[in-house]
Amino acid sequence: SCPDTHARPAKSYVRIIRDSRRLSILPQKSWNIMATKLSSSELLSIEPAESPTDVQYAAGLVLKEEWHIAEYDFPIIKSLSPDRFYIAKLKGRNIGCLVILMVNPNHAYIHSFIIEEGYRGRGYGTRLFDVVLASLGPSCSVTLDSVENMAPYYEQRGFKQSWKGDLYKCSVVAVSHCLSNLEKMPHVHIIASLRDISFDALAAYDGSVFGEPRSRALEKWIFESDGSSWVAVDKTGKIVGYTVCHTLLKVKAGGKSYRISPLFADNLLIAKHLLKAVVDYCLAKKEYADSDILRLRCPAANSEALKLCKELKGEFKDVHIKMYTEGTKEQDINRAYVYCPY
Repeated sequence: SCPDTHARPAKSYVRIIRDSRRLSILPQKSWNIMATKLSSSELLSIEPAESPTDVQYAAGLVLKEEWHIAEYDFPIIKSLSPDRFYIAKLKGRNIGCLVILMVNPNHAYIHSFIIEEGYRGRGYGTRLFDVVLASLGPSCSVTLDSVENMAPYYEQRGFKQSWKGDLYKCSVVAVSHCLSNLEKMPHVHIIASLRDISFDALAAYDGSVFGEPRSRALEKWIFESDGSSWVAVDKTGKIVGYTVCHTLLKVKAGGKSYRISPLFADNLLIAKHLLKAVVDYCLAKKEYADSDILRLRCPAANSEALKLCKELKGEFKDVHIKMYTEGTKEQDINRAYVYCPY
């Protein structure tokens, strides 16, 4: 619960502004913040993004870090979690962001947490992180994906390591060659759009792999973005796998990058057929180039997923660690060939 919003602020404090109905000046000591104290002249404001310019600022920070996002990612996150898209300001100047996606009312995913380079190491990021997490309340489970060197920072704040996700970069052409002679699936066929099946059935299948329901977020990501999707169904019409592909914004010169997220399937063969549908789609695009790539984030605990990436001649890029607080439900890793963090 929030501390007394009418209490007289301490000399050194953080101001958090949620919206016009909830304006609070929160004394630093009320939040048990682990950070270097700021002087009274260094007022850190933590405010919800109010305009498209704020959203563009956060997206720009992400691209500057060379993190890969799709054009619709941040607008969709903002629409799903309008009060959880925070901008940190120092003396009125934007210095960072913390972007949260509410997967469902009891699960928050930290999508982006960035402080501009010139303001790092001075306690601003820790204040931003701790204040925002405290505002979520104890009943909300929180997940994030961390690079390895940041894992101890999050562990100090109560997060635990779950499993690692290995990122592979695969050439669209190479994947097409590797999947050109797939074993047939007589009892399973691929439907070229998730719009052609029952959304309730899809949400139920997704929840059985993801570990909990997220129908509102799923619906936005499928129907309100530029993503293309495919679903595998058996002869009874039961869903046995699906995938979604988004075109990513460029962070460097070169061909297009596509994000596969997720690729859920009941077995490896189904996963391969879904992936073949993706590369056939990419190769058919008018603007296709030989340098186009797929980005696959595979759970290291799924040996078949890693085997698939190696078969596709994927180039290993980095490791992210899935981290969580108490109450977070585990995904069915054996059916997650490419995982979707949110």
